[in-house]
Amino acid sequence: MTPVLLKNNIPVLNNEPAAPQLSIIAVNETYFSRRFICDCADSDSIDHQKSALLSLPFLLIILVINIAALLMPSVVYGEDLNAKTVDIKNQSKEIVEKNPDPLEAINRISFWITDKSDYYVLRPMAIAYEFILPEFASQAVTNVFMNFNDLQIMLNNLFQLKLKASAIDAGRIGINSTVGVLGLFDVATKWGLEKHYEDFGQTLGYWGIPSGPYLFIPILGPSSFRDAVGLVGEYYLTPRNYLDHTRTRNQILLTETIDRRGRALKVEDVVFGDRYIFIRDFYINRRHYLVNDGLVNQGIEDEIFDDDFDDDFDIDFDDY
Repeated sequence: MTPVLLKNNIPVLNNEPAAPQLSIIAVNETYFSRRFICDCADSDSIDHQKSALLSLPFLLIILVINIAALLMPSVVYGEDLNAKTVDIKNQSKEIVEKNPDPLEAINRISFWITDKSDYYVLRPMAIAYEFILPEFASQAVTNVFMNFNDLQIMLNNLFQLKLKASAIDAGRIGINSTVGVLGLFDVATKWGLEKHYEDFGQTLGYWGIPSGPYLFIPILGPSSFRDAVGLVGEYYLTPRNYLDHTRTRNQILLTETIDRRGRALKVEDVVFGDRYIFIRDFYINRRHYLVNDGLVNQGIEDEIFDDDFDDDFDIDFDDY
């Protein structure tokens, strides 16, 4: 009988050269029984078994070193490794803080395209929308979209383990969808159930994902590398995207976009100076405020926005 080795349950001839193994070795009895134990008892097989047994200590040593390298890098590679890692992280953080907009040249082009598109297309539609609809009707439409938005907020609060806030969001949905007549009236707020503001970008920030450089996405507006990824998550959390009828889905999206732009008309006058810089700085500080649940660097905020600015934005900017 020709002696064979078993490799991954596949017979391999004894005289066949073994391919070099570069993958991580799983140290367990099953592996060694498959890899090294022969199904015959001739001298060649015994030599293979002896070689395998002699190699066990070295394999164990290699495994221990790799585990130690993962768990305690400073012990294996020296204290300098952690220090250098911390320095690199601090340097990256300082660079982002000193220059939050390294892509400004590209972002300004995107901003210009979006600003012109808004000025000639979306803004006139929003003005007409606000002119035609009475205030109560416009507010009712806003309430409906906000009611659907509470579902996204509830899920993001769950992802952030904010169970109390998520329960309040669920209560808001239930009350406004029933007593509030399918969300036309925001009864929940009047009954003391506070509206929250969460999205998937904030959820990523809650779990420690850095925002990365500022990014202005054409048509979509201000964002960051983290929040751009968050937009993908928001897509799957948005109820209208599960409608099969394409025309209905697009009509709802267009109506929501115009309604949102119509509400933003109220705050246009507070934008001053370089519009690009104003919107960028406001967005960065606003996102920092939301991700940290209101804990911000007051000194930085005061340098950009004074008391008069805060008073101007008391008109529920969160809704926009």
